[in-house]
Amino acid sequence: MKIKRFLIGAFVVVCMMFMSNFVVSAASSGNCGKTCTWILDDEGTLTISGSGRMTDYSKDMYHDIPWYSHITEIKKAVINGPETIGDRAFFYAGNMKEVIIGSSVKSIGEAAFTGCTSLSNIDIPSNVTKIFSSAFSGCRGITKLTIPDTVTLLGSKVFEDMNSLQELTVPFIGTAADNLGHLGWWFQSTTTKVPGYTWTRYDGKYYLIPTTLTKITVTSCRVRPYAFNNCDFVTDISKKNHTGCRATCTSPAVCEVCRQTYGEKDASNHTGETEIKNKKIATCLEAGYTGDIYCKGCKELLEAGTETEALGHDMTRIVSEKVEPTCEVDGKEAVIGCSRCNYTEGGIILKAFGHIWDVGKITKEPDEDSEGIKIYTCEKCNKTRTESIPKKESTQRPQPSQPVQPTQPVQKPQPTPQPTQKPQQSQSNVGRVDDKKTGKYIITNAVKKEVAFITPMSKNRKTFIIPNTVKINGMTYKITQIANNAFRNNKKITKVTIGNNIRSIGNNAFRGTARLKTVVIGKNVSKIGSYAFSGCKKLKTIIIKTRKLTAKTVSQKAFKGTPKITTAKVPGNKMKTYKKLLKEKGLNSKRIVKG
Repeated sequence: MKIKRFLIGAFVVVCMMFMSNFVVSAASSGNCGKTCTWILDDEGTLTISGSGRMTDYSKDMYHDIPWYSHITEIKKAVINGPETIGDRAFFYAGNMKEVIIGSSVKSIGEAAFTGCTSLSNIDIPSNVTKIFSSAFSGCRGITKLTIPDTVTLLGSKVFEDMNSLQELTVPFIGTAADNLGHLGWWFQSTTTKVPGYTWTRYDGKYYLIPTTLTKITVTSCRVRPYAFNNCDFVTDISKKNHTGCRATCTSPAVCEVCRQTYGEKDASNHTGETEIKNKKIATCLEAGYTGDIYCKGCKELLEAGTETEALGHDMTRIVSEKVEPTCEVDGKEAVIGCSRCNYTEGGIILKAFGHIWDVGKITKEPDEDSEGIKIYTCEKCNKTRTESIPKKESTQRPQPSQPVQPTQPVQKPQPTPQPTQKPQQSQSNVGRVDDKKTGKYIITNAVKKEVAFITPMSKNRKTFIIPNTVKINGMTYKITQIANNAFRNNKKITKVTIGNNIRSIGNNAFRGTARLKTVVIGKNVSKIGSYAFSGCKKLKTIIIKTRKLTAKTVSQKAFKGTPKITTAKVPGNKMKTYKKLLKEKGLNSKRIVKG
């Protein structure tokens, strides 16, 4: 009977033990999401499998967590399959020391490991991109934590009350990669001082950061300048420098990683548009300016402009054609104008030449009864003028019956031929004489035997000397003048020497002598006419021997149009006077030297 009772008792104990094991097994597994399952083995390892999202558990309903009744039995958790770790999934699993997160997990939910005070080892893989608020709050056993670079969201208070945390590695400082902020945002805000924590004040709030945290490594440059304000207790802070782009004259560089500005402006890197200021268009008489180039951004001068030469007149516009003078009628030079402005030049009155009469031809001899006729012909225009020749005196002798007294008056009229000679002599004063070797002359004073040089006999000579005197028909004449237009537009002559008897150089005397290079002006020249040397474009040297030139005797336009390279050699004692004089008359004063 006792044996039977013993057997029955033993059977009941075995049945109770079996039933006990059956209840534990039934209570240690189940679902934790639509497609997620869990199982807790006898060694305290909680394995979560399946796929998709785990269930999120609210703050007030955390006791609905399926393994909550075994929360103190969990020593280790393995999550492999689900995409998420649900909110408060391991809420206050105080005995859990290790968590293994598989490659399927992409996010860690809010307060997922809150209160896991024994957790000392957790490896967050690179497949995780989001870690929500308070995820590791109260994990006091973790001393070192690395958040991978793949994480773009790291919620507020995520490291709250981790009072053993010494080293922290994060990809940025702030609650999200695009919402950077202060280190304190990851910790608890409070108004009460708590032992083991330091006060960090920022933006009107106080944050409790464990004094154990002395090293922070930021694996990118996503750090605001104020991220570590009042965090002097963190003695080792390392972060990557901003990279990429370049500062400009108007703004600092923008990091190509975090898009933050960094560094100083670069005054030498001007970008964008430029503008030109102070530009001036050159005109015929005034120099131009290319303009200064300025940066539109910072208004700094980038490049100074350069001066451009005045254009000079473009004398290609014909205003009026040239009118040649005649012996009796004045002519007029052609008037030309600038194609760019209203400037004109020319139009100078060309004085009538005046007739150059020949010695005359007697077409009718005078006799006692009638006057004779002498016709003069102009050598330039062939116009003629007629002059009468007085009658001859009567050759009839007085009768003897006549008294001697009246005969005296008869003898007195013998000088009467003189008036007939005076007109002839006056005509010789302006008559022309030629020398086949030198040139053509006109008598200016028959009494003093002075002539003016009109033009060279040959226009093909390159070198010409106007002598002191010329001998014509046995008569020697002094050459005292160079007539108007004497060498005008001569295309051959290159050098002229003016004799020492020359006193004046006429208007336009050498005008337009395109090849004339050298002129020697004799020592008695006292007058130089208008445009005398104008247009001598190759004139290089003028040797002036005379000391008789004055501002009144040299025409204002005597040297107009001579090149700037022309050198004038003047008497030493006239250097100062002539330098001023010749500059006023058109020569470059810098090239007036002692002869």
